[in-house]
Amino acid sequence: MREQREALEALAQAAAALAQKIGARPTQELLRRVQDTAQTAASSDPQALREGTLAEELLPAGFDALLGTKVAPARPRPPAAPEPEKDHELATRERRAAEETAHRLAAEAKQAELAASAAQRSAEQARARAEEARKRADAAAAHAADLRKR
Repeated sequence: MREQREALEALAQAAAALAQKIGARPTQELLRRVQDTAQTAASSDPQALREGTLAEELLPAGFDALLGTKVAPARPRPPAAPEPEKDHELATRERRAAEETAHRLAAEAKQAELAASAAQRSAEQARARAEEARKRADAAAAHAADLRKR
């Protein structure tokens, strides 16, 4: 890549010297066109470039070079190979493991439901005790107020 850049730079310098020799001004545009012609010739007509027989300016080939060409349609993909059957023993082990996991999780869910029910009963009992304690506290506060009035 470095060699190519160096060669293009040397070509640009030679073109600039020749342009000055004939009284033309070597502009950046002119030097770019010389380099583009050399690069295009390197891929489209390397023999003429080597021999120094290029007779005209070559434009760089871009996507314009593809216009008018016919592109072959894409080949259809072959159908996908069927997925190989799972080994029967492996499938049986996977099924058993899934069933055991489901059974274990169902048992855990049942235990959690029982614990939730017990917690709910405990919460209801604590609420009832709190209400009873509130009533006793209110009664004691009322009794204390009565005693202060006397």
